[in-house]
Amino acid sequence: MGNTLLSDEERLFELKQKHPEAIGCSLDEIEFLEKKHQVNLPHFYKVFLEYFGKDAGNYNVGSDFTYRWLIDMKGHANQLLEDNALPHLDNSSFVFFMHQGYQFCFFKCNETIDDPKVYYFNECFKVVRVVELKGTLVDFICNPELSFSTLSKDDYI
Repeated sequence: MGNTLLSDEERLFELKQKHPEAIGCSLDEIEFLEKKHQVNLPHFYKVFLEYFGKDAGNYNVGSDFTYRWLIDMKGHANQLLEDNALPHLDNSSFVFFMHQGYQFCFFKCNETIDDPKVYYFNECFKVVRVVELKGTLVDFICNPELSFSTLSKDDYI
């Protein structure tokens, strides 16, 4: 059976089995993030945080996406946008991933969409901008390489 036949939560559970060392957030910590950022996070993302939110072990090493970073990550993302003469993210945007301080990913929180599209900013684009990545949040978390497949080396400086 291929991954396309698995449910989103089954795909996430499969990912967790590959990283048993990961430590998740408590429900109180997830609720804190929602209150701090005034959003309702998608169900799938909350489950992801329950599995990987505190310490992701060997999953996606080198990138920031755990609880301690999520608290203030949107402020850092908005600073990057401002430094590049782009508008700040709107209130529904939740920054869930940052890498090396010059690129980040976010999704829009909408109570009716549980698997939102993912948007990406990178200061190293030839034309600095926010782009929509291939796939959705589930795809990004379960197979990040696929999400970035819409970009080419020509997009970068």
